[in-house]
Amino acid sequence: MAAADYRCCTRPRGGRPGGCGLRTDIVEWAQGADPEFCEALGFDRAQPPERVHGWLVETSIESDHERFSGFLKVSLEEVIVALHDDRGLLKDPDGLLSRPPPTETAFADRQARTSRYPARFSADRFVSVVEGELVWDAL
Repeated sequence: MAAADYRCCTRPRGGRPGGCGLRTDIVEWAQGADPEFCEALGFDRAQPPERVHGWLVETSIESDHERFSGFLKVSLEEVIVALHDDRGLLKDPDGLLSRPPPTETAFADRQARTSRYPARFSADRFVSVVEGELVWDAL
């Protein structure tokens, strides 16, 4: 499928009525109306998150970081790499493919150098990493 066909026919589904916009509206409503929902997400119902982020997440990397009906399209791979903070594994700086794997200490040192969360993981930083394309910078 050509990129133009993909953008016009496949991609907009998440931004159509009943798509991503409706889903974020439902999440915002549930924050105030459903205590079990809040508990499952691990936040205090009296102080819900300030913003609900809606992304179009797909297995395809085609049209990544474009917006459709106001929602950012990202690949599932990018979300997983950002959540696991495995950015350093996207390239082979230690020659893993050509020699034995590094020791646990060497692996931990490499993770510290490439981490997108040097202080600690947080939802706000996760959003910044994905929306700022920091998973892919300097690779």
